[in-house]
Amino acid sequence: MNWSKQLPKLSRLLFPDPITCLGCRTNLLAVQEFLLCEDCYRTLVESRAPQYYRFQTNGDELKLLPCSAEQREILCLYPYSKILQRLIHAYKFQHYKDCARLLADSISFELARLNADCIVPIPSTKTSCREKGFDQMVHLAQELSQITGLPLIKDALQRMKNNRHQVGLRRQERLLNVKDNFLCTQSLPGMRALLLDDVLTTGATVYYARKALQEKGASVIIATLAHARAGN
Repeated sequence: MNWSKQLPKLSRLLFPDPITCLGCRTNLLAVQEFLLCEDCYRTLVESRAPQYYRFQTNGDELKLLPCSAEQREILCLYPYSKILQRLIHAYKFQHYKDCARLLADSISFELARLNADCIVPIPSTKTSCREKGFDQMVHLAQELSQITGLPLIKDALQRMKNNRHQVGLRRQERLLNVKDNFLCTQSLPGMRALLLDDVLTTGATVYYARKALQEKGASVIIATLAHARAGN
C-alpha cells in the first residue's frame, strides 16, 4: 500500500475540516470560522481581478496573449495568490472537498454574467480520480451549477488517453501531453458552453478541450480560477 497517497484520506476521516486557516494558519477552532479565516476570505474576494486572454497558434506552437474583454477567449478570475494556491492545493491534494463550495461561491456572480447555456468541466484522468476518490473539476462544477442554476453536462468531455499529470511538466511537454486528447461525446449545436478549469498555464488543456466541443457544434467560453506561468 502506498501510504503517502492514503494518509490524506485517513486524515480527512479524523479531521473532516481543517483546524487552521488554509491561508494564514490561524486556529479556526478559536475563531469559529471555516476553511479560511475572515481576513483571508475577504483578501481572496477583494483580490478578484479578471484577466482576459486569447490564443495565438502557429503550427504546433500555442501562445496566450493578453487582450481586451471584447476579444477574450479565456477569462481568468484571480491572480494566482498564495491564499488561492493553498486553497486549490488543499482541495485537489488534501481532499478538502468543501473548498469547492467556497471557490464556487467566490466566482458564481462573475460567471453568471457570461450568459452560458451549460457548464462543462475539464475531466480529470482516471488515475487522478482513483487517487483522489473524486473528480475535482466535476465536483466544483456541480457546486457552481447549484449556485447559478446553469445545467451541468459532466460527461460531455472524455480523455482519449490517461495522460501524465501536467504539474511539473515543461511548456512543450504540456502541449504534447494533451494534444488532441479530448473527445466530446454529445451533440451540442447552438449551445453556449462554459468550459471550466482550475488553473491556466500554457492553455493547451482548455484549447484542445474547446476544439472537441466546437467540433460538436458548441460555442465555448473558457473560465479558469487563475493563471500561473508555465516553465520553459
